[in-house]
Amino acid sequence: MKILKLFLTLLLVLSMLAGTAALAARLDLNPTQAEEPAPAEEPAPAEEPAPAEEPAPAEEPAPAEEPAPAEEPAPAEEPAPAAALDPETQQALDEGKAWFFGLTDEGFSKEAAQEALQRAADAGSGEAWYFLGRLWEKSCAIGRFSEAMACYDRAIELGCTKGYFGKGELYRQAFGVDKDPDTARDLYQQAIDLGCVGANVGIGNMYRSGDGVEQDGAMAIEYYTAALDCGDYELVNQARFGIARVYDLGLPGVEQDYAQAMEWYMLGADDGFGKSINNIGVMYDMGWGVEANEETAVTWFERASFHGDGMAVWNLAWDYLDESIMEPDEATAVEMFEHAASLGCEDAILTMGDAYFYGRYGVEENYAMARDWYAVAAEADSADAMYGIGKIYYYGSDSIPQDRPQAADWFRWASNRGCAEAMDYLGYLYQHGQGVEKDYAAALDWYVLALRNVGDDESTAEIVREELGELVDEGFTTWDEIDALVAAP
Repeated sequence: MKILKLFLTLLLVLSMLAGTAALAARLDLNPTQAEEPAPAEEPAPAEEPAPAEEPAPAEEPAPAEEPAPAEEPAPAEEPAPAAALDPETQQALDEGKAWFFGLTDEGFSKEAAQEALQRAADAGSGEAWYFLGRLWEKSCAIGRFSEAMACYDRAIELGCTKGYFGKGELYRQAFGVDKDPDTARDLYQQAIDLGCVGANVGIGNMYRSGDGVEQDGAMAIEYYTAALDCGDYELVNQARFGIARVYDLGLPGVEQDYAQAMEWYMLGADDGFGKSINNIGVMYDMGWGVEANEETAVTWFERASFHGDGMAVWNLAWDYLDESIMEPDEATAVEMFEHAASLGCEDAILTMGDAYFYGRYGVEENYAMARDWYAVAAEADSADAMYGIGKIYYYGSDSIPQDRPQAADWFRWASNRGCAEAMDYLGYLYQHGQGVEKDYAAALDWYVLALRNVGDDESTAEIVREELGELVDEGFTTWDEIDALVAAP
């Protein structure tokens, strides 16, 4: 088993390394930056789904402060109607979906789902291509989103209008492409106009998250409700989950109501939907609307894990580090973090990056490995991951040489996504002329932005104020001016 695990993990590392340069190119980093050394060989999750037929590489955005907006989709054209599937192909599709959602006696299996779906896809099933795209999303490798996009395009060609929904979700969340809510909404609308009523879930997601629209819980529920009767297992349960989240969080236009949230989560849980099952576990873990009960929470997390929910596996992993629950077992925790990451859980991917960056949980510090884990999350537009890569280049190590100009690039990308810690680092770089030209005015701007975005992070706020104190001591600014800038609209 140890030899097998080492072999599988090596496969993941190689796949992550192969895509790191492509990710930097998509983020429009300086092409003259020093070549990055290959990371040390380490373990990695299982083989990812077979790629779609030779998709063309994603077009890189034009150099700019921010990525260029993605090209808008062509107006909706009636795709060729989906051909009726022969019984064998339909059976393969049904088997693949059952494995994908963990609705078999054995639960979720990526390998079994891939094998069955690929058979159906090769026989001409557009819906099978859609779910192969979902499998790529539910993976841990650089390039997973471009492969998913290619699968969604193939699904559309074969008459599966749900492919438009899949593409819309990529643009909405900036998964492998530049974030583009307008394009996302156009794609959702194309799906709806062509009969995929469940794609209203995508517009509901936009209002729930405030993606390109003002956050509005009532509007989100309206769109989710429109999807409830679509008859599609996945989209119906995503709509139920979305309504539950609105009540769980208490968004504009909707008061927080844990009882309503639990009711909607339960509808999904009764249907075997992993995300809803996991969130019931979270409610018991945190005591939100119910009496806190760790054992009950673990039961729900285990059930969600059975259905292939990566977040549930990540939640379970922390129990192995909590001495109030059991004797800490760092090796098992790391193994579970890796498993959660292999299911596409961004929090788990970041946790593994942190483990290698800081040398946590029994893992030896290794900046090359940390960078490769962070790169996977950065491709999903994670500001925390970009900040992590920036720190790697800021400090440098034996495996990754120090590179302050490249650190500044990564900090800037993280800052543009709202990361206060990255704003603080950028301010420091400009204040001291490290990797950028010394510029007190730019330093002041970034420090002020950091204080505006720091939220409840008192430790970061204290560090920023200490650094601002140096600018005050040098007579460049005053505390009155700083306070006025921070308070300004």
